[in-house]
Amino acid sequence: MNEDIKNIDTFFSILSTYAKSLDRPIVYCDAIGPYECTDPQKLEKVYSIFEKILPIEVYHTLKNNRRFSLIFDDYEKALDFCLDNFPKTQEECEPEFYIRVELFNNLGESMYENK
Repeated sequence: MNEDIKNIDTFFSILSTYAKSLDRPIVYCDAIGPYECTDPQKLEKVYSIFEKILPIEVYHTLKNNRRFSLIFDDYEKALDFCLDNFPKTQEECEPEFYIRVELFNNLGESMYENK
C-alpha cells in the first residue's frame, strides 16, 4: 500500500473515532482548489466569494489553513452546511473553487463527501 494512502486512511480513522468520542458530527474540509491556485487574481476572486457565503470564523480558517475540521451539534445542520456552501462535486466547479468536504456523523461514519 502506498504510504500516502495509508496515512490518509489513518487520518480519517482518527477523525472518525474523534467524531464518535464527541458524539457529534464533524465536517472535514480540504481547500484543494485555493491551495493549488497560482493566479493571484483568481485566488482573490475565490476568497471574495467564500467570504460572502461562509460564516466569518470559517472564512478566516479557510483563508489561513488548507485543511480544517468543524464540529457541529446537529447532523442535519452539518449536512446543510456542506450542501449550501461547497460544490457538490469536483466536476461542477472551476478547479480553484473546489473544497473537498467529508461529513462524519456522531457514530463516526462517513455520510457525505463531495469527491
